[in-house]
Amino acid sequence: MRFVYIMKWSKSDVLLLYQDKIYVSNNSDLYYYIIFLYHDSKIAEHTEWWKTLELVSWNYWWSQISRYMLWQLLDTKSNNHISK
Repeated sequence: MRFVYIMKWSKSDVLLLYQDKIYVSNNSDLYYYIIFLYHDSKIAEHTEWWKTLELVSWNYWWSQISRYMLWQLLDTKSNNHISK
């Protein structure tokens, strides 16, 4: 079982990969940038959070990615709603 766990990680040049996705270390500014890069793309066109999660998850991975994304997008929407 331990062997399977280790095989999920690999290295490509300067990137650390987890299951062939770019591992993003614990950096909330970087999380934010990645999420809104995909959320604001012409392909996504401000989709619901789970579609943005799908787009981000194709290439990136970090611990509790879905929890962070849901919290961040809901927080942003509530702040935008209040400011209008």
